[in-house]
Amino acid sequence: MSIIGILCFTLFVGYVNVAGNPLAADRTTKSLYNETDLVTVLDLNNFYETLLGKDHAWLVQFYSSYCGHCIAFAPQFKIFAKNISDWDHTVKLAVLNCADEANTGLCRQYEVFSYPTLSFLPRNLSKGDVGVQLQTERTVPSLRAGLVQYLAAQQAAGNGSASWVNLQPFSGSEQELLSSAGLDVSDGVVFVGREGYAQQLIMDLGHFRNDIILQMMKRDAGFLKDMELPPESALPVVVLVHRTQQPRVIEKNFTSLQEIIDEVIEALGLDVQKLPSKKLHVEENAMREGEAGVGAGVNDGLVKPSSDKPTIFLVDVENAVGIALRQEVALHRIISGERLAALKNFLSVLTKYLPARPKVHAFLSDLNKSIGAYENSMTYDEYSAAMQRAEQHGMLPPQQAWIGCRGSQPHLRGFPCGLWTTFHLLLSSAASIVPRDPTPDPLETLSAIHGFVKYFFSCSECSQHFQEMYIEDAAASVESLDAAVLWLWKAHNKVNKRTAGTQSEDPLVPKVQYPPRSSCPQCWTRPGSRESFRPLRVLQYLNAVYSKDALSLKGISRASRMQDLDKVYMGQGQRRRGQRRRRQRRRRVLRARRD
Repeated sequence: MSIIGILCFTLFVGYVNVAGNPLAADRTTKSLYNETDLVTVLDLNNFYETLLGKDHAWLVQFYSSYCGHCIAFAPQFKIFAKNISDWDHTVKLAVLNCADEANTGLCRQYEVFSYPTLSFLPRNLSKGDVGVQLQTERTVPSLRAGLVQYLAAQQAAGNGSASWVNLQPFSGSEQELLSSAGLDVSDGVVFVGREGYAQQLIMDLGHFRNDIILQMMKRDAGFLKDMELPPESALPVVVLVHRTQQPRVIEKNFTSLQEIIDEVIEALGLDVQKLPSKKLHVEENAMREGEAGVGAGVNDGLVKPSSDKPTIFLVDVENAVGIALRQEVALHRIISGERLAALKNFLSVLTKYLPARPKVHAFLSDLNKSIGAYENSMTYDEYSAAMQRAEQHGMLPPQQAWIGCRGSQPHLRGFPCGLWTTFHLLLSSAASIVPRDPTPDPLETLSAIHGFVKYFFSCSECSQHFQEMYIEDAAASVESLDAAVLWLWKAHNKVNKRTAGTQSEDPLVPKVQYPPRSSCPQCWTRPGSRESFRPLRVLQYLNAVYSKDALSLKGISRASRMQDLDKVYMGQGQRRRGQRRRRQRRRRVLRARRD
């Protein structure tokens, strides 16, 4: 599977850990990177001190440790970091985890709306300069090409540094070329043609910039016009120059840039130990030898769930709603147009249908009312003020330890699992409520979920895939509230099938088709049947699993925990059901009196 195809939605909450049998310690926000990955790990405390006013440029990856696409991209980015470790004379790599709520303001300031985002930040960076986002495929060759292109453009615009290698084409005479270096520099190499590859080779050899001349030229430029060059090929032609000798073409059929680098180093007698990549290679070999025989794995000491019985934990829902409102929505400086409408719709269904503690419902209700007053647009400051006002009337709990959505490693499951749980809970709750309108809109809640995912869910590939599924058949196939419940169930199973076995899968909670046969044997057809599931049985099962009465308060802090689950607020529907029951009781009493 390609990296583009990796999506970050995790499992149905039906795959959650069984109460009392946690997989690991409490989940914390953890970086996908460390300093051994040849990147600088940024946070709120070191961000400006590290980036501002430096003579080299930066390429910063803004990511989220919960995002499956980011998890899938991390190994590729680490390979890229090693691949360009010799470019640190001109550009360095850094990462910032936007899943850490402390970093949300930085991610908003640098206009990060989806993950992962790669931002090129120029040398001598100052506050307020958000740089340019690097738009390229997420492969090592594409990243190399895109980065060197930005560096060359910066240099051409006068924004480079005297310490940088020269990425601009040379067109003068041989004497002018030799005169461009000090008298103690007698050798040089010129890469001819294939400008992008030539620039990459100059970056790869940049640590020798004070020892040799490094230049790129076009085939018909300067002194090359009088030379007989080999036919143009996929890679640049390599020409060696010397103060006391004629320029010489290296007559070899190179098949890779690394072959060219090795040949130049050998031909000019350069000290290979000047290259950080060579030092790194030696250190890695020593580390592998020292670690031989060490067998402790990342899952040592973790306990695999012993049951398939699902439990829905209210704390997971509160965590997901908190991250959605405090971090996902808060990434946007301006919320306007369709994005504002999507926020209103999402808050509306949260207020109507989400089973919540009274104080949490009061918070959502007040926030829904405040946001609804904005007609065209609102700023982040206005949104933040609305959140603060809602806190005066209710409560949105701070992040607590995940229970059902806890992963065996800190970056696994968590928020995506909690968000799926919230979506399923909303749809089942909406379907269970007796509406005031005899013809309810079956797409009301599902459409609001789609709007949130489209405009606010920051894992870009995840969001795009969900939109594609929704556009494909939601409007045509969802004709009832129950159909909406089943549509999300089918969509979630599609995602699980696609992402099973990828880096975002928790090894102790594998992504399987839900509900598993062991949990709901009656939901499955007989072996060999054309259809795997019985939709009506699945609907009954989902409505039972995601009912208000099935919610567990485990993990809710003791100070705010309610002893009676009946106090969990069901929104407007709870009042409607109560009103309906009272009317039914009155009618029964009246009939009894008449009889």
